[in-house]
Amino acid sequence: MVTPRTNLDRLRSLTPNRKRSGDWAPMRRSERLAVGYLRVSTARQASEGVSLEAQRAAIESECERRGLRLSAVFADEGVSGRRSDREGLAKALAEAKAKRAALVVYSLSRFARSTADALAMIEDLDRSKCAFVSVSENLETASACGRFTLTVLAGAAQLEAESAAERTRDALAHLRANGRRTGGSVPFGYRAEPDGRLVAHPEESQVVAAIVRLRSEGASLRGIVETLNANAIPTRGAKAWTLTQVARIAKREACPACGD
Repeated sequence: MVTPRTNLDRLRSLTPNRKRSGDWAPMRRSERLAVGYLRVSTARQASEGVSLEAQRAAIESECERRGLRLSAVFADEGVSGRRSDREGLAKALAEAKAKRAALVVYSLSRFARSTADALAMIEDLDRSKCAFVSVSENLETASACGRFTLTVLAGAAQLEAESAAERTRDALAHLRANGRRTGGSVPFGYRAEPDGRLVAHPEESQVVAAIVRLRSEGASLRGIVETLNANAIPTRGAKAWTLTQVARIAKREACPACGD
């Protein structure tokens, strides 16, 4: 009696097919791609800070270390990280999603200054199966730890940006309180000294005093405008007064630290 051959016996008897001329070689695993994004906010930063060239070199090195092929690089030069409508960033995101490539940036601050914006864009990349890599912070979003670290660092970047804005605002308020010019045109009623100090303009300061007096007596802003124009009292540009101009002066004089 012949014992039926089992599947295992059949497998053992199989021999490899010889490769014939013209056969295709086995397909290699898909190449892992990356898209780079660079940004500098000012020309000074480009020359004295981390230039676009330095950012690109760091990104290229990181891609080589991670076994990624850098297929494209996009940049925004002279554009604030607070803006979400950056042309270079939009192209980088679109390219990464189209190729399911990792988006690689030099640092979180080069990517976005707002935590909400950064996380929204990274979540959008994640939905398209794209990783996010930041070179300076040595993080990526392929792991839970990386995603947590990203959230913390993005929050720190936003805190620093908001703190800088507060310091600038406080410094300008201090300058205004001490009678110094903070940029822009010289407010009506003043003239600028060579050292930047604002001093009262002899003629214009009388007009400002009249506006303040009329306002304290209960006159409306529109009524003050009509009074100034009826008495042929011109503005600095020798034009008729407008409601906006009078309102600005009245507000400034009521709160000197608020600026013009």
